[in-house]
Amino acid sequence: MFDGLPDFWAQLQRTWALGKDGAQALLILSGSVQTAVERIFGSRNEPLFGRSDQMMIVQPFTKSLIGQIYSDAKPSVFVSKDLLFFYALTGGVARYIEALVDAQAVTQEKILSFLFSEPGTALLKEGDALLANEFRLTAPLYRRILYKLATGRSKRTQLQDGETVDISPYLARLENLYGLVSRVHPFGEPAETRKTRYRVPDPYLRFWLNFLSGDDVEAQIELQKWPDLIGQTAAALPAYLGRSLEDWYRRRFLEFAGLSPAGGSLVGSTR
Repeated sequence: MFDGLPDFWAQLQRTWALGKDGAQALLILSGSVQTAVERIFGSRNEPLFGRSDQMMIVQPFTKSLIGQIYSDAKPSVFVSKDLLFFYALTGGVARYIEALVDAQAVTQEKILSFLFSEPGTALLKEGDALLANEFRLTAPLYRRILYKLATGRSKRTQLQDGETVDISPYLARLENLYGLVSRVHPFGEPAETRKTRYRVPDPYLRFWLNFLSGDDVEAQIELQKWPDLIGQTAAALPAYLGRSLEDWYRRRFLEFAGLSPAGGSLVGSTR
């Protein structure tokens, strides 16, 4: 955020400090890179440390709202797998939903046709942009961990396999700093147990890691081999969507219970 203006935050802090008492103003700052926003307002070394009145995490749409939006946009013939795929790709993020609805891509066939096309390029590359912004120079190991998780390797030993360095600090940062990984504990088991598993909770990132990342896929995207990409993705979707269905019902249960899964971007206001 504002990497090309290294003095931006110091100038903002100075301007705000000098003018806030005589001004009737509300300053709202928002960002899609959660760690960057947390650093700007939460690090003692930053000019705006301690100056936020309120920090808000903007969550994805609830499952009931996703259903309402889809109901308004869906074709006359409703197929439940289309709604499931709609959710599996967007995860309820407003920007992704808007892109599909505006393109009238609300069936599995139309979603795939839009995704693997020139107009869908932004959605194709969103995962790469997200990880590049979060991890920068340390991305390769984080990506390998996330890829293993997204493709079903959920045990700590499976994630460590093949790595020459201890992944524990990286896994901890993915969970506690970046919020891209969460733990799953068997029902009734204590939190600290060898039966603990890890997962990628964000539906879009999980889909991107499975279908839109990797050297082979990236090469196909660059060559615009859209029919090949559509075919191989469609063939793998039935098995993949089983986990998405489990996730849908888990999140619906949390909503009914008045709870909210972690995730989203940060919005902050300063004082």
